[in-house]
Amino acid sequence: MSAVKVDDPMQQLGAYWRALQPPEGGLPDRRDVRPNRQIANLLPHLMLMEVTKDDVVFRLVGTGHSGRIPHDITGQRYGDYIGAERIARGVRRAGSMVAHACGARVLVRERYERERQEEVIMSCLPLMDYQSGTPFILAHAGTTLALDELLRVEGPFFTQPFSGFEFVDLGEGLPPADIRARDEQPFPASFAL
Repeated sequence: MSAVKVDDPMQQLGAYWRALQPPEGGLPDRRDVRPNRQIANLLPHLMLMEVTKDDVVFRLVGTGHSGRIPHDITGQRYGDYIGAERIARGVRRAGSMVAHACGARVLVRERYERERQEEVIMSCLPLMDYQSGTPFILAHAGTTLALDELLRVEGPFFTQPFSGFEFVDLGEGLPPADIRARDEQPFPASFAL
C-alpha cells in the first residue's frame, strides 16, 4: 500500500471549523454549521452526530453515503449497530474531543462483496449546541474506489472496528498524554501524516 498524502478533508474541515470558532476560542456552535463553498465538495459525505451520555445519534447523514449504507440511519443510535464496549469507547473519545477542542482521524475498513476491503479515513471535529449544552461531532468519511466501482457494501465503515484513531490538534491543543495513551490507536505507517 502506498503512503497516503495529508488528509485533505481534515485540512478543509479544520479551516472551516476554525472560521466558525468563537473569538475567545473553544468549540464552534453546531447551529453555525451551514453548507458553503468552503466545504461544498465534502457535503455529500458529511455526518452530524449528537453525543449523548451513553451513545451517539446520527442527526444528519450526507446523500453520498446512500450507496454504502443499506438504509437511512438518520435518527438512529450508533449503539444499534455496534457493541456496548465499542460505543462506550466512542463516547469517551468524543468527550475528550469536546473537552479539549481537538479533532480526530479515524481509520476503518469497509467490506465489500467478493471479500474486497478498503480503508476509509474519517475526519472528525467537535461542536457544541450552546442552546442545549449538547456536544456534537461533524465527521467526513470520503468515497473509496469500491463505491466508484459500485460494489455492494457488506460491512459499512461505521459498523467496523477502528484500525486507527488519532487526536488532531486544531489549534487548541490535545488531550493530556494519559488520555492519548488510553484512547489513541496508532495508524499504520502508510497512513501517517
